[in-house]
Amino acid sequence: KEKTQLQESLELAQSQLSEYETRMEREAEDVAIKLLKFEHAREYTLAEFREKECLLVAQVEKLTSELEDQKNEKEDIMSKLESHKEKLANDRKQLDGLLVEVQQQLQLSEQSAESERTTSKARENTLLDENNKLIFKLSAKEEQLASVQLMNEDLESTKN
Repeated sequence: KEKTQLQESLELAQSQLSEYETRMEREAEDVAIKLLKFEHAREYTLAEFREKECLLVAQVEKLTSELEDQKNEKEDIMSKLESHKEKLANDRKQLDGLLVEVQQQLQLSEQSAESERTTSKARENTLLDENNKLIFKLSAKEEQLASVQLMNEDLESTKN
């Protein structure tokens, strides 16, 4: 009887052990499946992260390149602006020089015109004096002519 009880206990223990092993195998499979899912999700997340990282790196490189291009363009514009400023300063100096020359020529022209007006006025006065002298001489000659005509008339009347 004791043997039978031991046998039944052994069978019960083996049955419980078998159930326990089956349950442990199922739990191990569940844990393995969960582990696989987690590993897959981790790999997917890492792949996504790497992809996003590559996109961000490419975007940063593109923005850096654009920024460098804009910096170079700005430097070119600043260089051209500086060159134009220098050209404008030189043009301004030339214009100032030309303005001084024109003012000097204008002053000389005004002086020359004034001198010519003075000379012209003096010439006009001289011509008026000469004209008056000629008019005086002409009047004297007319008087002489009138006197000669009177004498001629006297002579002719005496002749007749």
